[in-house]
Amino acid sequence: MSRIGEGVLTGTVELSLVLDRYQQLMGLPINAFNGLNLPTEVPRFECSTIWRQSDRDYLATYIAVAEEMREQELGYHLSPKYIVDEEHDYGIPALLDRKHLIECGVKTTSTIEAGVALDLGPAFPSAADPPNDPVVVTVTTSVSTSEIVVFYPGEDVEIRPSKVSAFGGVATIEIPRARLVDNDYNDDREDPLDYYNNDYFLTTVDVKRVYTDTGSGISIVWSSEDRVLA
Repeated sequence: MSRIGEGVLTGTVELSLVLDRYQQLMGLPINAFNGLNLPTEVPRFECSTIWRQSDRDYLATYIAVAEEMREQELGYHLSPKYIVDEEHDYGIPALLDRKHLIECGVKTTSTIEAGVALDLGPAFPSAADPPNDPVVVTVTTSVSTSEIVVFYPGEDVEIRPSKVSAFGGVATIEIPRARLVDNDYNDDREDPLDYYNNDYFLTTVDVKRVYTDTGSGISIVWSSEDRVLA
């Protein structure tokens, strides 16, 4: 997904409205939003601004503040989130801070295939000989498509596909080219990245399974006696 700069969101802050979804909802040109210059891309309300990394970081910060205010007002999370080591005083019933428990378990990640090669299309793409967009990745797996997540290679940073489908033990993942910009080029450069230059894009991704391991269950500790009840 559109990447947020390291350290911009502190602690355990996790956006419910990710930047890619914001771009879709607002109808912003996907390439310009990700810092790419594609001359034929239709602007939104005649706005052809090409976003810089600091622009996306500012947006992420404001979304995080707005979501926190909204969650405080509503009393629950805007989207499913994993909560770890939440402390409460004893009471019956015992209530979570934001309530609405889906299930107990541990967020678990396992690798389906690391270093999956990306076929970006022609070596020197152009308007006459365009690149692959979306870029299509296939992996052999039998896990649910809802558990398949794409990551930057060697990092715990997600890349949001536009579509994930599965048939016969093979998952097909479609990723917009704009979401595959190499992080080395996610900056505030004055000259926008050229959509047709493959040098600016990743060549591999990691595909993983992210799921809830319910086998770990839940432990309730009676603090006064320091013993586990269940």
